[in-house]
Amino acid sequence: MKKVLAIVGFALIGSSFGLDEYLPVEKSKLEVDLAYGFMSATGGYDSSGKKQDLPDGFSQSQNAIPLQLKYGIMPGLDVEAFWAFGIIGIKSDAVGPIPATDKSFSGFTQPDIAVKYAMMDIGAGVFLDYTLPFATGDFADPDQPPMALAFGAVYTKLFMPKFNLTGLLQYKLNFEDKGKFKDGNVFSIYAKPEFRFNEFGGAYLGLRYDMAGEGAFDGTSVKDSDASLFTLLPGWNATWLPNVATEVNVPLTLMGKNNTASWGINANVYYTVAL
Repeated sequence: MKKVLAIVGFALIGSSFGLDEYLPVEKSKLEVDLAYGFMSATGGYDSSGKKQDLPDGFSQSQNAIPLQLKYGIMPGLDVEAFWAFGIIGIKSDAVGPIPATDKSFSGFTQPDIAVKYAMMDIGAGVFLDYTLPFATGDFADPDQPPMALAFGAVYTKLFMPKFNLTGLLQYKLNFEDKGKFKDGNVFSIYAKPEFRFNEFGGAYLGLRYDMAGEGAFDGTSVKDSDASLFTLLPGWNATWLPNVATEVNVPLTLMGKNNTASWGINANVYYTVAL
């Protein structure tokens, strides 16, 4: 089961970024972020970075519904929580003696809790994110996944009335599971230059790079288990009301190593209330 889930690689929402790339919310305000994500695999990148297409009659897709809550404790500091429900579908036609397959795997992925602090006047901040060793359904089969700890930085700045830059830098430490296997630690960087139509919306071209080191079994490195993925995310965001905003992007993988090639769509709604 875990090998099936591993095919998804970095594509699963929340697997590399448990948090969004934005600055903390204002003091005494609660932001509720609800999203929908879809991913369809188109192939895979081998250990040399060459893309291999999916076999004829084989398909793999993923649907995810993530929820994130952010509450401002004091100016520049908030606490955040993230949890996502995911469904992975795998289908294949019969090939020779191998029967046709039509399977789906579902459950809640590991939740994240975090604190994020920023100097709002300069638009830069840091965060610490703890991924709990808990999941449900097929994501907990046969054992509960191990915990993870991530830390990093966020940044946003309006350089001119029409150009904004948002970014995230993260390093994620994965821990050993009950079977003594440890996924490689993951370095992620995301830059999102945006052209602002006006104060209510804009279009952007996100650039994301994930790189994982080799995994280890019982303290010994597993050869060729390192991976990487470069993803292009063209998108659009808009503010409809002072407390309601939306965002949509289309992730497209361009290159990678030991990972899934895919395309997808992410749609987000952000709602903020004062408490």
